[in-house]
Amino acid sequence: LISALKHTRWPLIVFQDIVLGRHSSARALQLTHSGTILKLEEKDLEMAKLNEENEALALRKELRSALENGDLFDAFMEHLFTEYCGECLLSIVEFTQFKEKIVAQNKDN
Repeated sequence: LISALKHTRWPLIVFQDIVLGRHSSARALQLTHSGTILKLEEKDLEMAKLNEENEALALRKELRSALENGDLFDAFMEHLFTEYCGECLLSIVEFTQFKEKIVAQNKDN
């Protein structure tokens, strides 16, 4: 008997407005479609996150291709030195060289 009361309590709470006569078409529509709306909102958030990741990946690829070009690399380095942050690019170059060296050594083993 107690479990039956627990099972009937949920619909009475959720559909309280309808049971008490405060029913409206908008509220009924909201109740019936709330799950669908939540799923659509979750999907929209997932798509936005994927778009942000794709944009970040595209920017990285663009920066990488620009820095692989010797002339663009030199121009970027000159710009960084005028902004007093050329050491940042030099450290990235050194880190990349170190990473490539470790990968090459591990391929041999």
